[in-house]
Amino acid sequence: MRKSSDPRSPTASPPSKRCGPAWAGHYDYNTLDQNAIIGPDPEVTNLIFANGFSGPGLQQAPGVGRAVAEWIVLGRYETLDLSIFGYERIASSEPVLEKVVT
Repeated sequence: MRKSSDPRSPTASPPSKRCGPAWAGHYDYNTLDQNAIIGPDPEVTNLIFANGFSGPGLQQAPGVGRAVAEWIVLGRYETLDLSIFGYERIASSEPVLEKVVT
């Protein structure tokens, strides 16, 4: 089938657009301190957070996965204590600030 040059045609090619340097996509982070939220919800039984990682999420995923697995199986962190990233800090508006990153 031949492509039509008429933009209203269902066989038309999309128009070419020139874009400058840009990045597009979903950037998930919490607005309090831009760190992940990890651990059990203080009010909802069996709800465990592991979200809000922003860019470094891929790097942090193995450690967070292990910590969440320990929490599910043991009811506590054993290898990595990630309690500093718990939901309680969000509820009490107490950010965890990174001292090395500016």
